[in-house]
Amino acid sequence: MVLLARPRDDPDEWGRLAVRRDGKKEPLAKAVLESTQETLSKITRVAPVVVVQRLIMPETFEPADCLASASRVGQCVVTAASKPSTSDGYVTTLAAEEARVHALDLNPIFCPTAPVCSPIQHRKLVWRDDHHYTVDYAAAMRAKIWASLTKTGLLGRGVR
Repeated sequence: MVLLARPRDDPDEWGRLAVRRDGKKEPLAKAVLESTQETLSKITRVAPVVVVQRLIMPETFEPADCLASASRVGQCVVTAASKPSTSDGYVTTLAAEEARVHALDLNPIFCPTAPVCSPIQHRKLVWRDDHHYTVDYAAAMRAKIWASLTKTGLLGRGVR
């Protein structure tokens, strides 16, 4: 199984407290850690899991809009975060403790020039919007993505 999601662990964006389904409040970091542990525990009972680490995204602008008004592509580059997200740290730690969990960083594939990423790679638009890659770019990278996924050793052979 492969999990990919946008972490919601930045207190500047999501607040310092999380409201649980039962209405109780707790620190965001604690809620993220507990939900990560619970989710991975449930999934690994059924199958090994590869968790894709946070992918580099523009997050503050629409790349196509930027390119439409820019005089050069370099005006629309995205810089990678200097540190992994809190969720990435939790998953990396859990992967070190549990053989059925593997943390996978696909950023070297999606942004080979990190920490600065161009909105155009291989003559394709990289991001559809501020939080999504384009289908064309992802499809162009599929062989590299598949190779990275299979190197984890957690996916069944012959499954694509």
